[in-house]
Amino acid sequence: ILANLDKASAEAETLMKSARKEVEDTGAKVREKLDLVDEVIGRTNSVVRKVDENKGTLGRLVNDTTLADNLEDITDDAKGFLDTLFGLESYVGLRSEYNIFAGDFRHYMTVELVTRPDKFYYIELEKGPRGDYPEVSLEFDPTLGRYVRRVKIEDKLRFTFQFAKRIDWLTLRWGLKESTGGVGADVNLKDPWFDSNLRISVDVFDATFDQLPRLKIAAAYELFGYLYILGGVDEALNTPETFPIEPFPNGLDEPVQFDTFRFGRDYFFGAMLRFNDADLTSLLTVGGAALLGLAN
Repeated sequence: ILANLDKASAEAETLMKSARKEVEDTGAKVREKLDLVDEVIGRTNSVVRKVDENKGTLGRLVNDTTLADNLEDITDDAKGFLDTLFGLESYVGLRSEYNIFAGDFRHYMTVELVTRPDKFYYIELEKGPRGDYPEVSLEFDPTLGRYVRRVKIEDKLRFTFQFAKRIDWLTLRWGLKESTGGVGADVNLKDPWFDSNLRISVDVFDATFDQLPRLKIAAAYELFGYLYILGGVDEALNTPETFPIEPFPNGLDEPVQFDTFRFGRDYFFGAMLRFNDADLTSLLTVGGAALLGLAN
């Protein structure tokens, strides 16, 4: 029994020595880690002190109110730009006009981009018998012994881009009108009996083709939420004239679209569909659902 107790005591002493050594090693390692923490805290305090003393770029950024104010201004400007860019209210129109004496149709697609309640951009594409803006030349023909005026017209679209400013019931527009410089005005009225909109438009543009600028007066009356009927007079200031269209260059067949070109005063009537962006979203949703239904 005594021998076993001696043996147990020796083993316990050895175990205690081993445990004490492990505790000492662990304490040393913990001390090393704490030293690293102390160093990090010291460096952090140094950085904070430099920031408080307005040293370095970060210190000036934190303590200089001018930089903070400029940053706020830049942020506000960026927000305003994004609100204007992505918060546009838009209107899309499809319009057709029939010229009574010329016997031709004109078709239009219009877009209004509203940036503010009193400002918007007006964009328009026009497809009609006049084609693109005419190229007019005056050349002397020796065989005839006189000058000959030639007009070259290509079958292309005409483009309108105007800036518009609303002043109560009056809207003023200026910019490009059917690929020429032009100005315009719209008078927006309300029908007191049927609570419908009436718009009277006046445009002056294309001052080089005829003797006087092209004056177009139109009135559009709202029948329903999207449908308008319209009518008016085009080229009100110029006397009606017609000249023949000849093949050019020589040897080509007669033009397919028309063999005479009429210009000058003419009257027209037509219809227009006009939607805002919410209406277009609804139409696209319903149309997409209908197409999916047909596909299935």
